[in-house]
Amino acid sequence: MQLKDKILWRLAQPQLKRNAAFKGRHQGESCYIFGNGASLKSMDLDRFSDRVSISCNSCFFHMDFGKLNCLYYHLPAAFLFYRYRKYYGAWYRNYIGDLFRRKIGENPKTRFFTSLSNCLNMRGENVYYTHHFGSRTWDFQKTALDGEFSFMQGGLYAMLGMAAYFGFTNAILVGCDYAFTPRYGSHFFEKGLGQPVYEDESPYGGDIFERCQERMDLTLLVPDGVQSNLMKTVSYSEYTGRPMEYKENLDIIDGHDLAYLAKQGYYNIY
Repeated sequence: MQLKDKILWRLAQPQLKRNAAFKGRHQGESCYIFGNGASLKSMDLDRFSDRVSISCNSCFFHMDFGKLNCLYYHLPAAFLFYRYRKYYGAWYRNYIGDLFRRKIGENPKTRFFTSLSNCLNMRGENVYYTHHFGSRTWDFQKTALDGEFSFMQGGLYAMLGMAAYFGFTNAILVGCDYAFTPRYGSHFFEKGLGQPVYEDESPYGGDIFERCQERMDLTLLVPDGVQSNLMKTVSYSEYTGRPMEYKENLDIIDGHDLAYLAKQGYYNIY
C-alpha cells in the first residue's frame, strides 16, 4: 500500500468500521444480484421477492424496485454526487448525481455503499463507503468492505465482491445482460429492447466468475433462447413459470426520472 493510501486508510477508519458488521451476515444463504440490462423490461420483479437482493447503479429507477427485498446496493463510481463531474475527458453538469441522491432518500431500508470519494457530499444513516486503497484489480482475497475492497471497477464487480463478503453461497444474476453470449447492449431505462452485440464480446473475463464459483454457486437468468459461456443459465420462463412480457421504459420508469436521464445527454431515452 502506497503512502497516500496508508494516510487515506487511517483517515477513513471511522467510516470503514461501520462496514465490519456486515461480514458473514448472510453465511450460507442465497441471493439475487441485479444488473441494469434491458432484459429487465420483460421481467416481473415481483417474482424475485423471495430472497435478499443486491442491486447497483440505476436499478432503483424501476417502478417495481420496491417489490424486491433489496437490502444492499452499490454505486461504485467515484465523485458520483458532485455537482460537476468529469466523464470521458469532459466536464458536465451532473444531473444523475442529483437523481441518485433523491433515490437513496426514497429507499431507507436499503443500505447503499458507494466510493469513499463521495463521503464529503453524500451522507445518510443508510449510506456506507468502500475503497480499493490501491488494489484496483479484483481479488477475492480482498473483499473487505471495511478494508481493501478491490471490486470497484463497476457494478457487477462490486456486487460479486459484496456477496462474497456477506457470505452468500448461492446467487442468481438477473438483468446482467453483458454476461450473455453474445453480450446484449442497452439498459432497461433506455428506449427499445437490448440487442446482441456480436462484435463486442462480454467485457467480463470468465476468470472472475470461475474464481467466484469457488465461493458461491452462480446462475445467470436469461430470456428464452439466450445462453452464456461464462456460467450456467436458467431461462426466465423456466425459473418463474411465466412468459416474459415486454414493457417499454415509459411504462416502468417515472416520467420525472426519465426526464433527468434524458437531460444528462448520453442515454437513448425517448
